[in-house]
Amino acid sequence: LSFFGQKLFPDVEIYPYVVLGIIGTATGPIFDLYQATLRTRKLATSYAINFLAKSILTSVLAVTMVVFFGFRTVGPLAAAAIAGTFFLFYTLVVFGREVKWGIDKEIAIRGLKYGLPFIPNEFTGWIMSAMDRIVLGSVGSIAGVGIYGIGATLGNSVGFLTSGFNDAFAPHFMSVLAEPTEQKMQEILKMGTLVVSLFLVSGLFISLFSK
Repeated sequence: LSFFGQKLFPDVEIYPYVVLGIIGTATGPIFDLYQATLRTRKLATSYAINFLAKSILTSVLAVTMVVFFGFRTVGPLAAAAIAGTFFLFYTLVVFGREVKWGIDKEIAIRGLKYGLPFIPNEFTGWIMSAMDRIVLGSVGSIAGVGIYGIGATLGNSVGFLTSGFNDAFAPHFMSVLAEPTEQKMQEILKMGTLVVSLFLVSGLFISLFSK
């Protein structure tokens, strides 16, 4: 890891930057899998609580490490790694009680047929989301990338909320479309209007701190 890292990114310290980044990334898929099952089972409340808890924990840890402990650029990476590790063990304990671990070849094949076409799109999205930091690091400094990352995390808090609400609300919305009634459609319309209005107000409030 150190050899290839120094070849690809000679100006970036492998320890702790890349190591913490890998930990933060590697601890996510199991938790994401658990969240996906909650959506499938229409457990919107549990999904929303888990999503908000991880987002809030990551943000609080990042701000605390940078502001109070002076970790600077390591702060956001360490915060993501700590939060990811915590929720990995949380998922293994909670989710482990509900499933029997193993591989069903038939289900695996169906899943691969469905999921493989999404890989290019997800990979492209990942590159686009990281490109701003890569460009900033190439023209500025690593410290600038760290500060930018904190600002982006806090500024994107509304994005976290909208994404979480959309994922939690989608199963209920699809169930209503499966058996639509006038009353249910009106409830969906009222709820959607209210939530979108709240998100708009939240975004306006956060933009006041943009300077």
